[in-house]
Amino acid sequence: MSFRVAIRTLILIALLSSFCSAQVWQKKPYTKWSRAETQQVLEQSPWSKAVRVGSSDAAQARTPPSTRGATPGSITAGVALSRGVTYLVQLRSAQPIRHAVARNSQLDRNYDRMSAQERAALDPKIDAYLAQKFPDTVVLYVTYQSNEPDFMADLREYWKQQSVESLKATVFLTTNGAKAPLIGFAAGDQMFQFTFPRPRNMAPDGGFDVEFVHPKIGDLVPVMTVPLPDGTPVPADVRSFPGNGVGQLRLVFSFPLRTLTFKTALEY
Repeated sequence: MSFRVAIRTLILIALLSSFCSAQVWQKKPYTKWSRAETQQVLEQSPWSKAVRVGSSDAAQARTPPSTRGATPGSITAGVALSRGVTYLVQLRSAQPIRHAVARNSQLDRNYDRMSAQERAALDPKIDAYLAQKFPDTVVLYVTYQSNEPDFMADLREYWKQQSVESLKATVFLTTNGAKAPLIGFAAGDQMFQFTFPRPRNMAPDGGFDVEFVHPKIGDLVPVMTVPLPDGTPVPADVRSFPGNGVGQLRLVFSFPLRTLTFKTALEY
């Protein structure tokens, strides 16, 4: 084998290896994602982070109820395996997450089996959603799940009572030690959403943190974050600290810029 052929072979092997190891959002358009791939982007990508707030009291563990109806393999499918609360945090202003939301909407409607007429009715709504831009803001979307009905009721009540004014002392986006204030808030069933000013002039090796406080709910003593019910360990870029009040836990989610590249551009 000549030297030139050997070099070409090595380059081809490197390219194939890179392609095979690439994540789904790098390998193919969102319209070709499967349900599992879409779930991966929503739950286990650089733009999404999941963490479980648990208790140090092992005696609180209970026999889990059925998880029937949950998506197999998803974070929410395993929520009922132990007592606590699971938070899923997503950068909804990032294009990959919005692609996954759009694809989920398609899959829920059996888009791939739709007639041309049916697709023509849905496509403008999907296109309008994806056309939204966020030049001046970062949007963080948070969902929560628990196998304890009382915990869920307490969380719904708590978040629906909040406002930008009530949260401004505990919810921040931090870059280089500077805290950007919360400028928008909304809450619905099992979700809440924060809006922050978009950080500027970050160093290539930098990033930003987003933090909020898990409130006191029921008799849960959240002294730590614990692995997810499926055994996934606490992400290295998710930290927890005691809150100012009893039963509170301050959660900090880090988003390094080096992980947020999508199609050669930063997305957050």
